Amino acid sequence: LRTKSMTLKINKTKKLKLKRTKLKYVEWESSNDQIAYVDPGNGRVYALKSGRVTLRTRAGGVTNSCSVLVQDPGQVTKGPALSK
Repeated sequence: LRTKSMTLKINKTKKLKLKRTKLKYVEWESSNDQIAYVDPGNGRVYALKSGRVTLRTRAGGVTNSCSVLVQDPGQVTKGPALSK
């Protein structure tokens, strides 16, 4: 895979691509389809709800993976509170 990790907002998509492969058959898999689903026909990832998943590909006996963090677009990440 060209991408080893990525962050997506809920309801966004991104297409994953394999490095230098001419194989016609690539197997795509998500560790949790309820958080992020990967289309087995084209490698497009759909972010469905907040959480972390690992996406895996298998092609020609080689397995690759990509870590995906799915975030709620309304969620604001705040740093630690500063004391006065």
